[in-house]
Amino acid sequence: HKLINYLGAAMAAQETNALDRRDQYLRQAQMAEPDADLAVGMMEARLHLRSGHYDMALAILWQIDSLYPRHAPALKLLQHVLRRLKQYEQLERLLPRLRSLSVLPAARLVKIESELLQNHWRHVRGRHEAVRQLWRHADKALRRDVQTFCLYVRELMQCGANNEAERLTRKLIEQSWQKELVTLYGDIP
Repeated sequence: HKLINYLGAAMAAQETNALDRRDQYLRQAQMAEPDADLAVGMMEARLHLRSGHYDMALAILWQIDSLYPRHAPALKLLQHVLRRLKQYEQLERLLPRLRSLSVLPAARLVKIESELLQNHWRHVRGRHEAVRQLWRHADKALRRDVQTFCLYVRELMQCGANNEAERLTRKLIEQSWQKELVTLYGDIP
């Protein structure tokens, strides 16, 4: 099958760092099988990622997303690239689709939501009420995540809300004794 041969040749060219030949084989694959734009696009995006060309991979993945918005492997790769490039606004817009299409396991979604929350905290650092509001509006699964809770308490400490940080941490330790929480409790002034 010509498509498979061209894609294989593109991968081999990538491995020998012959990027011009790689691109030529990808074009030939597209011409050999015009309906295989998804397969060719996914291969091209993956090859750009291997080369460290995240911006190029992102452009291709957005193109794929516009044509195939429910394609789980493309969405999975897209979220990976957005996280890598720290494009949090776009990642936040993508999150509902990742969730509704069950593209990622729940634990990975919590990790992404935690990264997004941390990004928001960077913008309101030191503003106690804004930090608290972001925490209150966070998803319940995220608020139950011990690592994210510890980050929240550290944000409270940055705001000088040590009493609140101590009270919340003590309460959680009473519910669930975990080494991470005890260490955090010891760090609260």
